[in-house]
Amino acid sequence: YTYEFAGWDPEVAEEVTKDATYVATYDATAIMYSYEIHYVVKYSDGSEVEIEEEAVYDYAEYETVITAEKKTIQDATLVAGQNLTFEISDNEDENVLYVYYIVNQQKYTVYYYVVNTTTSVSPYKEAYADCGTIVEEYPVNVEGYTALDDYEELKVESGKENVIIFYYDANIYGYEVNYILVDVDGTETVDENSYTSESAYKDVVEATAIEIEGYTLDAERSESVQTLEISYDTSLNVINFYYNINTYTVTWYDEDGITVLEIDENVPHGTTTSFDAEEPEKEADFVNTYEFAGWTPEVAEEVTEDATYVATYEATPIEYTYTVNYYIAGTTTSLYPSSSDVAYYGDEVTEYYVSIRGYGVDEASKTITISADNNEINFYYTANTYSISYIYEGYVPEDATELPATVYASFGDTVTLASDATAKGYTFSGWTITATAVAEKIAYNALTDATMTLTGIIEADENGQFTVPAADVVITGSFAINEYNYEIDYVVLDENGEVVETLDVVEGTADYKTEVTAEDKTFEGYEKVSEEDTLVIDTQDNVLLVVYEVIEVEYTVYYYIEDTETEVSESVTKVVDYGTEVTEEAPEVEGFTVVSEDTQTLTVYPDEENVIIFYYTANDYYYTVNFYLEGTEEKIADSVAEAATYGSEVTVEPTEFEGYTLVDGQTAVTLVIDVEGNEINFYYTEDEIIIEEPENPEVTEETTTEEETTEEVITIEEAEDPATGDTPIVFFVFGVILAMGAGIAAKVRFAKAE
Repeated sequence: YTYEFAGWDPEVAEEVTKDATYVATYDATAIMYSYEIHYVVKYSDGSEVEIEEEAVYDYAEYETVITAEKKTIQDATLVAGQNLTFEISDNEDENVLYVYYIVNQQKYTVYYYVVNTTTSVSPYKEAYADCGTIVEEYPVNVEGYTALDDYEELKVESGKENVIIFYYDANIYGYEVNYILVDVDGTETVDENSYTSESAYKDVVEATAIEIEGYTLDAERSESVQTLEISYDTSLNVINFYYNINTYTVTWYDEDGITVLEIDENVPHGTTTSFDAEEPEKEADFVNTYEFAGWTPEVAEEVTEDATYVATYEATPIEYTYTVNYYIAGTTTSLYPSSSDVAYYGDEVTEYYVSIRGYGVDEASKTITISADNNEINFYYTANTYSISYIYEGYVPEDATELPATVYASFGDTVTLASDATAKGYTFSGWTITATAVAEKIAYNALTDATMTLTGIIEADENGQFTVPAADVVITGSFAINEYNYEIDYVVLDENGEVVETLDVVEGTADYKTEVTAEDKTFEGYEKVSEEDTLVIDTQDNVLLVVYEVIEVEYTVYYYIEDTETEVSESVTKVVDYGTEVTEEAPEVEGFTVVSEDTQTLTVYPDEENVIIFYYTANDYYYTVNFYLEGTEEKIADSVAEAATYGSEVTVEPTEFEGYTLVDGQTAVTLVIDVEGNEINFYYTEDEIIIEEPENPEVTEETTTEEETTEEVITIEEAEDPATGDTPIVFFVFGVILAMGAGIAAKVRFAKAE
């Protein structure tokens, strides 16, 4: 309260007439203190959401007892047993009350249907989820079917049927129908009428036995009409019809219709048959015990056809006990007495959890299928815990240490901080521990309570450990990028990739993973050949080689006829390094002689006319013209020799000689002058000589000698005929007369006398 002076008691007299006593009086005013009531919904995953619109903020007098209203929260139930009253304190920080609700759980169902039907391909699934949450479900793998959707989402709501349906298409599989012919010796042959086909999974296909001459359908192994439910295992998709030669066989099968207990073969028609082995037995399984009950169908008195009998058994079900346990999570320590009951093998039994103060259960209900052993339903309970999670702040390098997974610990537990994170090229700041809320009086198990007021930042001790507060903990850290030296070398490499010359070096520093681009530099006589000019900064070995090579330059050697650009030999182009001094020698060229310097030197530079020219002049060579007697090497006249320039053309007309005729077809010959073999040959035939002897001839003889040949000229003169005055015909005859023994050549000429 606060107080204000109100006067004296009794009222002070106007005059003092005797001893008097007065007592001071005060007016009291009650102090009003603020208080808060918060309504919080808890979810099954441990999260909490405050319903802010329901919160109460008000004032009350000291020591007033405040009772929280039990409000109706949609899809949530008030937590039983919590204290909903408190007394107003003069410390307003204590005048806070939290009222807790648990979100209701709603069942949802997942069905697996054949498309366009409500035919199930797998048992439906029932599960529970918090109202208002979205659940994801995935189709189950069903042999023989393909799901049409990969997953479905559903918002779970109260007051409605929450259903997810996955639809499946049946797969197509092949099957065989075989007509098998069995001979008396057991030989089996597949008849040509057998066939293959295909159908959808679980379709029922039908095949009918056919009549095959000389064979009878084997009733022990084949019915005349068989059906087959298509399986995903195509090896099972077979219908076989067996045909035997006409004898009778009685087959005794066990209950499965596959296991043969006895076969009576070649049983004559009309005879009696019986099962001769020991009475069939069937071992007890997990479901039943069995006792032989006879054969189906009833055994015939006489055998008139092939017969098949199957053993039947009477089943007695077996009971199994199952147990329900309530354990602390991760242990077999019971929080609540176990219970038990009985059921039959294969039955599905469902049990629901027991609410235990201070613990959360893993599932609200659990279902098992009764088996031969281990029939237990275990509910696991966990004390209230808080999350401890790690977060990187700011930029996170790709190779940063993977953050520790979020863990949960009870209030007051000791937790060891994770080691400092690392990342190549970065420096880590260290971990900062922060509590996410201020809380008090947190029940963390069913036996004790603890309180803790948080200050926000939590310091770890010298061992890197801290105590878990009554709040979730977030541990943060960050990375700062490092700076590293780098070097850019401008170099020339040899053929092995080794540096043979360094043209320049540039050094610097840059942040890790920064791209540094080399300056495009020019060096006389060199050209850049490397394409890579960017260096990504690493923690070490930050060296970039920018590779150059000596510039290669072409030069050409020409071989010309003097004072022309006519080539006497094909030019040659060569490549050498920039600035190289080259020396060339003039080669010998057939038919030509060098007239320029025969050795020349040139220093090669780019952008210049790099040319060496050697000049030649053509040589003169003799050519010979020969005159031969046809078919021989005998000359009819001296050869003629003349000189001409190499490569030039000369044309020679044939020469006429008296007493000889040029062989038909020979004309002027054109010859291209070469260094040798320059020869032209003409061929002649010798003319025929006709001599008429005149009357009274007068003969004179002359003999002359010329060089190596002695030529004898015989002149025959004929006088004019005095009677007629005619002059005889004059013949000029050229021939070779061989002088007897001396080989003297003589030329005979007949001429008219002067």
